[in-house]
Amino acid sequence: AHVFEVLSQRYEDVEIMLADYNGHVTYATDQAEVDMDLVALMPDGLSMQVVDKALKQGEEGGGVITFHGRPSFMEATAVFNEPTCHHCHGSSREILGVLVMVQDASDKFAAFKLMEMRMGGISLAGLLLLLGFLFLFMKKNVLNRVKNISRAAGEVAAGDFEAHLNVPGMDELAE
Repeated sequence: AHVFEVLSQRYEDVEIMLADYNGHVTYATDQAEVDMDLVALMPDGLSMQVVDKALKQGEEGGGVITFHGRPSFMEATAVFNEPTCHHCHGSSREILGVLVMVQDASDKFAAFKLMEMRMGGISLAGLLLLLGFLFLFMKKNVLNRVKNISRAAGEVAAGDFEAHLNVPGMDELAE
């Protein structure tokens, strides 16, 4: 129990729980969680799947879960019944329990969200800059040339058959 107290002081954003083979918490960094069932502490499906695999199959696993209303990283590791444990626990069970570690990841998710917003802003600024350059290109290379042709056509329509039409370039408009 003393080890869990030291861990709770050293790692404030981490909760560690040691549960027996029934999922009943026997030791925890948060004393309020002692004598509770992991099912009550971790109601989401993913965390209980990971805990069940650790308890029944000895598989280590983890994932991102919501714990106490905050996004958290969770890992569960089976506590195997080693021969050195047989004098207290006997040898009938292969797995004695599970060690569950949960770390608050809300600061990491907030940093990710901030980075996502910054990247979105940079992308939007880049798009607006690209559209601005595209507009200037269209104005210079298409609209100004069409206006020049329209001006010359207006002069011809007004009776000036000597109107000069100069459209620079090597495309259909210039021909």
